[in-house]
Amino acid sequence: MADFCNKCAPEMWGKNVPPDIDVYRIGESLEFGHFESVLCEGCRVRAVGKDQGGRVLIALLEEEGQVEDQVKWVTVEEWETFEK
Repeated sequence: MADFCNKCAPEMWGKNVPPDIDVYRIGESLEFGHFESVLCEGCRVRAVGKDQGGRVLIALLEEEGQVEDQVKWVTVEEWETFEK
């Protein structure tokens, strides 16, 4: 079954359906320096992590033309501004 993140779930199912991958909840629950692997079928989100300083980070699959299966870590604030 396909899973969708906070950005993709509303686009797929509407605002009344909660996301399968709640990046905010995952980020809050993580210990510093840890991450959780995820796979959003609607976008490139591959993991949610928390750095040693407590910032929540999102791992995005690199754009086409980049090294296959390489991710780029961005802050939640940066991720929120990205278009799918």
